[in-house]
Amino acid sequence: MSYMFYVSQATTLDLSNFNTSNVKNMSCMFGNSQATILDVSSFDTKNVEDMRYMFNKCGKLANLDLKNFNTRKVTNMYGMFYECTGLTYLNVNSFDTANVTDMSFMFNKCEKLSSLDLKNFNTSNVTSMFAMFQYCRGLTYLNVSSFDTRNVEDMGYMFKFCENLTELDISNFKTPKVESFYWMFQSCEKIGQLDLSGFQTSKIQYFAGMFSGCSILKTTIVIDVSSIDSTPGYAYNQMLLGAATAEGAQITIRYKASQKDIIDKMVETKSANSNIVLEVVAE
Repeated sequence: MSYMFYVSQATTLDLSNFNTSNVKNMSCMFGNSQATILDVSSFDTKNVEDMRYMFNKCGKLANLDLKNFNTRKVTNMYGMFYECTGLTYLNVNSFDTANVTDMSFMFNKCEKLSSLDLKNFNTSNVTSMFAMFQYCRGLTYLNVSSFDTRNVEDMGYMFKFCENLTELDISNFKTPKVESFYWMFQSCEKIGQLDLSGFQTSKIQYFAGMFSGCSILKTTIVIDVSSIDSTPGYAYNQMLLGAATAEGAQITIRYKASQKDIIDKMVETKSANSNIVLEVVAE
């Protein structure tokens, strides 16, 4: 059923008699569809393995209830709701994501969503969360503390331009395999605190833009530049530009003395009024 209703101009679709019990692929099924209402409550998805781009660019949809979806066999949710710019309600509470490996772009540009309940997500096998929540400008609170991120390799752009987030719970994030924090929190200008105590950075190659525009942020991060990419513009370009510029804001960087030269170059990316504190830790 992949691409079945791709670029469909129909505003309504009657799917009530569909038997989907043997379907394995629903990738881009409704991609670029003009549907204003989609009732997929009768779908039997127990054998579906691929849901990437399933609702990609369904910009006319305001509500999408997927409480009956059985996703236990799904491995790919890349861009599943990408550019669903009109969504104000999305129910993914019952998703079984234990076998999903790719959540890149999953909620990217869901600009009108004001809430997302992801507490039941099992992300233990996910390797990419690249741009997962980028441009989710309607979110003010996001709790992803239940995420198991021990196998994630890419968190670039993950929360970029989530400009109205005031609370982001990533307190349980572990990042032993992550290679990129590229523009991860750029323009998260309303977040006052981040608990990064679980962040491991020894494999990070890209810090560029990580805290750019996080003007009121107060946080502490341990940075190990052992794996940093030496390519100009990628390693730490604009990492601290516009960061911690407000009264009371502060980003504390803990680092090894042997890596001081690179840390100093990172700090040079800050704005004139950024409050960046350096603390040396044991080798």
